[in-house]
Amino acid sequence: MTSTSYRFAGLLLILVLLLVRLLRASGARSVVSSLPFQIGVLSAAGVFIVPTRLQIPGYNHALVYIAERMSLAVGICLCALLAAAPMRAYHRYAMGVVALLFFGFLYRDEGALNAFEDRMTRLVSQLPPGQRVVSAIDDPTLHINALTHMIDRACLGRCYSYANYEASTAQFRIRAVTESPIVVSTYEDSWRLQTGSYVVKQSDLPLYQVDLDQAGHMAIRSLTAGAQSGITYWDVL
Repeated sequence: MTSTSYRFAGLLLILVLLLVRLLRASGARSVVSSLPFQIGVLSAAGVFIVPTRLQIPGYNHALVYIAERMSLAVGICLCALLAAAPMRAYHRYAMGVVALLFFGFLYRDEGALNAFEDRMTRLVSQLPPGQRVVSAIDDPTLHINALTHMIDRACLGRCYSYANYEASTAQFRIRAVTESPIVVSTYEDSWRLQTGSYVVKQSDLPLYQVDLDQAGHMAIRSLTAGAQSGITYWDVL
């Protein structure tokens, strides 16, 4: 088991103990008729019923992760429900231990990601202002792709994040309605740049890519027309 699995198991155990205490103290009928329980059930049903991907006319990309985002409401309702459970001292101590573990690992992980982004920022700052830059670094071990938008933030005031997907989706205020010199105009090109399968065009040049060299050091290379952008994998954490 990983550290995440142990933390989840510990939290789940505490929640189950609190639920048992709540049922004994208030009774099942009172718990089921409570507002947090009913809203939580409806929210949980929404997670399973509502599609996680929805294509809306006028947008060039679907709205995604709908169900995953709705799970936050379920968690809030669960906390509101169990807050009424009578707690003993060992419940508080156990919750404190789980919280310390969670935030301790979170601090460590965020520190590693911040250091990675600082390296990227220092690297792109060496380029002449206003250059087109993409990132070709990914970490497949992460549950979510925490590296995707790092190049966007690193380029603020310095360069253009050429693979940024927002302009091509037509879901945001700034949209690419035709070919642009600062960002790709189609989501397909954005996705190919993010996954390393994009074939560079002459009109893209000059185009720079943040990459990892053979020694695992972050570096910038200039892409050439006709070449595939490529991607490198690195265990950030």
